[in-house]
Amino acid sequence: MSPNEPQGSAMDHTSAIETAVDQIRDRINEIANRFTAGIEGINKKWLDLPPAVMLRVRELLDAIRASINKVLDIVSAVLAHYAPIISMIDISFHWLHAVKRPISNMAGATAKWATPDLASWEGDTADHYKEQVLVFQPGATEALADQAGFISAWLYEIVIANVEYVTNLASVVSTIAGQLAAAAIEAATVADLPFAVADLAAAVGTYVESSVNNLIGIAHRIIVAGERSRQIVDSLVDERNFTNGLWPESVTPPQPEATLNG
Repeated sequence: MSPNEPQGSAMDHTSAIETAVDQIRDRINEIANRFTAGIEGINKKWLDLPPAVMLRVRELLDAIRASINKVLDIVSAVLAHYAPIISMIDISFHWLHAVKRPISNMAGATAKWATPDLASWEGDTADHYKEQVLVFQPGATEALADQAGFISAWLYEIVIANVEYVTNLASVVSTIAGQLAAAAIEAATVADLPFAVADLAAAVGTYVESSVNNLIGIAHRIIVAGERSRQIVDSLVDERNFTNGLWPESVTPPQPEATLNG
């Protein structure tokens, strides 16, 4: 098996996706609850803050909300569209087990006679089969096995990048939830509140920016892998083994012409 072809089992990768998605759902709810609790806690202390401090805290809270919303936009897209990744994982392994394995096993057999009797087959039809049909079949089956492996590896490349994307996103939302918990702005005193909100805004803002950039880099890899589908089309139109785009045809011995009785 090529290093680029699927490793392990399909379940290993589908489990990683499903675990990450469950973690994302849990942490997003935690983020929403903690931020809401923080706003409610601040509202109770709002009248005790000087107007200038109130304005600054509001600006910082808006910045935190904007950073979180950047991540929420990504989360919404992932939760809405992660199911096809599961299917792609299954298809990638399916290409190996249902296509490449049987075809590669067939490749060695196509150069041999199906039965010993065919080895003594003679005549024009036999010559045509030996020279024009049989010689192409080993190359054709080898080519098909190679293409099955290539397609599986190509799908797997996209799968791995998607798994990395979703698991990284799970880590991002977990970290943000942790930052909100550590800041505990809902419990901060009036004196400490502006500093707690400022520290939280800086931490969340910096982390979200770097994390989103990392996710964009992974998404770019997915796009590049997807564009490699041209290679698949290129291989399908290669007629060196599949003459005229078809499998070598079987032959039918010529039948004697029918005669009329009478």
